[in-house]
Amino acid sequence: MAAPPPFSIDARGATDVGRRREHNEDAYLVDLELALFVVADGMGGHAGGGTASALAVKTIQERIRAARAASPATFASPKAEDAGHFPSVLRLAVEAACRAIFGAAQEDPSLAGMGTTVTAALVVGRTTFLAHVGDSRCYLVRGGRIFQLSRTTRWSTSS
Repeated sequence: MAAPPPFSIDARGATDVGRRREHNEDAYLVDLELALFVVADGMGGHAGGGTASALAVKTIQERIRAARAASPATFASPKAEDAGHFPSVLRLAVEAACRAIFGAAQEDPSLAGMGTTVTAALVVGRTTFLAHVGDSRCYLVRGGRIFQLSRTTRWSTSS
């Protein structure tokens, strides 16, 4: 088991359908054992977005858990030379989630067009590693102040 971070983490998750929609397509993860936190905001309507966000959260958690099991000492006592390992682990987990969502949409035509945003934070030692896809946001609350850590990047194509 990984050593707990040398500071306290206060994390909670909640979703709300809001005023404009009839159903919620969000999923989140608060996994204190892994020190992994994920928010996914599904899109694609009805079952599609909810399926995509749930699949993203599940896949990312499974991949981080597998990476930790394969390299427990690195997660338990990270050294300076391990710093490049964790962004790669988190990136690969998000990429696996993308492949899982695409594969599920290919297998079930009713899920065509589904997708999700993902914002994930992995805390290892005194460092937090972020992965961010889409327009969800990641904030740090410290000392009574709020700091936005992520930035929305939008790509569009035109013909």
